[in-house]
Amino acid sequence: QELVTLPDDTIVCGGGDGSFTKLYGRDLTWQKVQDNRLDNTMVKSMSLVANGRELLVSCASGAVYRCAIENLQPTLLNVSNTSAVTCIAFPTVEYPSSSSSIYYFATGTRSGEIRLWDLTDYACVAAMKVPKAGGVLCLVMPEVDKVLSGWQDGSVRCSDTAGRQLWYLPTAHRDGNTA
Repeated sequence: QELVTLPDDTIVCGGGDGSFTKLYGRDLTWQKVQDNRLDNTMVKSMSLVANGRELLVSCASGAVYRCAIENLQPTLLNVSNTSAVTCIAFPTVEYPSSSSSIYYFATGTRSGEIRLWDLTDYACVAAMKVPKAGGVLCLVMPEVDKVLSGWQDGSVRCSDTAGRQLWYLPTAHRDGNTA
């Protein structure tokens, strides 16, 4: 999906399966030098950093990585939602004083992703996606460690702050959840 040329007759190419490969050669003779895989989604773009020793690589999953050219080792820099945010929720209860600096909020998207974000550094700490359930139309955080979600397919789910589903009501509503 993406290709970056390096000054030493080496290229790095990204694939639709999240892999990226370093090749060396000229004309019709190429050898695979190294490869790696970021995640199971398409590599969307790659850009050589100004010093020429690293690549910035973005994937369809919303993740951006910094990868050393020398060994193709990735470091996750950032994650984002991949479609429009349809709802957001903050806990409806106060954080206990023992929770120190852990403050979360959740976002739901049109493509059916829920992400839990840490307010101290805005990092994504957990994510979940339910195939074929449609978009997330409403979210509530009734407790600091629980997220209730209403989906386009009419289901209601409860997950914890690690993104694990705790329970599921498949037919809570006939025409999807709206509020």
